[in-house]
Amino acid sequence: MEIKNIPLVNDRLSREVRFENEKRGMIYYQMVKHAAAAGLDKERFARAAVNRIGRDNSRDFGEYESLPDFVYSFMNEGLISQFRPELKEMDDHRARVDFHYCPMLGGLTNMTKDEEELELLCDCAMETDRGLTDAVGLGFELGRTIAGGHDTCELCFKWKEKEA
Repeated sequence: MEIKNIPLVNDRLSREVRFENEKRGMIYYQMVKHAAAAGLDKERFARAAVNRIGRDNSRDFGEYESLPDFVYSFMNEGLISQFRPELKEMDDHRARVDFHYCPMLGGLTNMTKDEEELELLCDCAMETDRGLTDAVGLGFELGRTIAGGHDTCELCFKWKEKEA
């Protein structure tokens, strides 16, 4: 399997922000490795910590009246410049956004070439989105991933009706 994770925007600001996101990936890798060395279950550790970050980030998102409101808020300028998202489909119940690049994966591939580990670490990193969407009352599914050898990461958001 060949991982194709090529940045598409290379202006100065994008390169600087990408560098910081790649560093985040390398820090994440080291934290998970040290957790395992300390006898912790690295997957359980990573998922719990990263999911908490997503839940904490949800405070910046607030409440939404519709799925499109959330998606347009989610796809902010910073996300667009780094992940090159493409809105593939959206209605009132489901939206799919494909990421064409992942700077965290760029950092992780600087630390390891182990494809299984990269897939696991990337899936754990997606706990940020799982935590965020759960906290704001949405469903989330991760489809194909760049770390899995695909051209994009497929993020699927689902609207959950609010209970009366």
